[in-house]
Amino acid sequence: MPVAELVDALDRIATAPGGEPVRDQVVTHHPLQTVDERAFTPGALGAPGPFSFDVAAFRGARAGRDERVAPGVLVTEPLPIPDGGASVGGAAPAGNGGAVGTSTAERPVLDLDELVELLEHPAKWFVRRRLGVQLLRDEDEVDERLPLSVGPLDSWAAGDRILTAVLAGAEPRQAFQAEWRRGQMPPRQLGNAALLEVMERIRPIHAMATEAARMGSATGRDVLAEVGSVLVAGTVPGVHSDRVVRAEYSKLGAKHRLRAWVQLLALATTEPDRAWHTVTIGRGESNRYGEDSPTAAASRLRPPEDPAAALADLVALHIEASRMPLPIPPKIAERYATARSKGAGPDSALAQVRRGWRYDYQADDPFHLLCFGDGASLESVAGTPSEQDRERYPEETTRLGALARRVWDPLLASEERITS
Repeated sequence: MPVAELVDALDRIATAPGGEPVRDQVVTHHPLQTVDERAFTPGALGAPGPFSFDVAAFRGARAGRDERVAPGVLVTEPLPIPDGGASVGGAAPAGNGGAVGTSTAERPVLDLDELVELLEHPAKWFVRRRLGVQLLRDEDEVDERLPLSVGPLDSWAAGDRILTAVLAGAEPRQAFQAEWRRGQMPPRQLGNAALLEVMERIRPIHAMATEAARMGSATGRDVLAEVGSVLVAGTVPGVHSDRVVRAEYSKLGAKHRLRAWVQLLALATTEPDRAWHTVTIGRGESNRYGEDSPTAAASRLRPPEDPAAALADLVALHIEASRMPLPIPPKIAERYATARSKGAGPDSALAQVRRGWRYDYQADDPFHLLCFGDGASLESVAGTPSEQDRERYPEETTRLGALARRVWDPLLASEERITS
């Protein structure tokens, strides 16, 4: 403020040669961007030489002179297989898996959670794991105003915390009061009604999860599955005897079922003599008008005839995913594979995917934007099947279709769906 007052005073008492305001002679407006060319032009910002000597910003300024090209597909040709990839890729032969009985020294190890991450969000996995890139996002500003309504994300967060607490043994009333005292709900009856609605949605999930977990207390089970020359290692939580139980406040979705499937294959490959199975629970679908009482839905999975072969195929897919982003977002791939499993042809299945594309694809996802471009259509994402895809699924006309069936066909054949 003192500087602004000084400049105002100069303008009042004097003028520059030619009649211009004094401020035009003494004030230098610096660019907001570090890559602005003026920062590197001698004398442009009042200094005898360039104002900035930042090498990276200078490269950015020079790049700004190039022709602007609208961003499109990130990877147009497959990247080279990363170091160690050949040995991981050798895991593909079916039936060559089983419990580990040899030394793990100098053998490729694939983390179980990484394999899950790949299937849950292929584009995100490619950007973070393969390219080693982190995307910076704008943080939401903290709203200091008293909330008068509950948004979907706030409702989900409250439900997730309450469900986690009651599954850990807390009394529902205590969990309710703890959430109320966080101070993130609207005041008085507005917040009370919102939390009561959350509790109603939790009740069937809690009941189904409690029933499923009666086989014993929950433990974490370490897995070390040998798949060809690769070891798949990790820990599976929520194991009750031979059953893996996981409950989510979210609606039971494709990514929840994929996580359970990978964990099941790892357990069944590590200890093939056990009767492993998984129960994954979430909120059920409501009717169009939201008039039904809240329900819970569950996915029960049992291992296929050869779990080691199924796990080996996913390990081989892991290598393919390191060469270019896989076009199989979970909801999209599940919708396509489900349609095909019910007898729909490739064109009909793609038509079903197209109807839900806007919602299922999540076009505003920053990783989808980076990998497939802004406003990507189903046709541009689906891609052309590779030679391997054509050999395995000759009837499929897109890479999305071939990979969706590769991932989901064994899962759907081993799944039982339950609704409370």
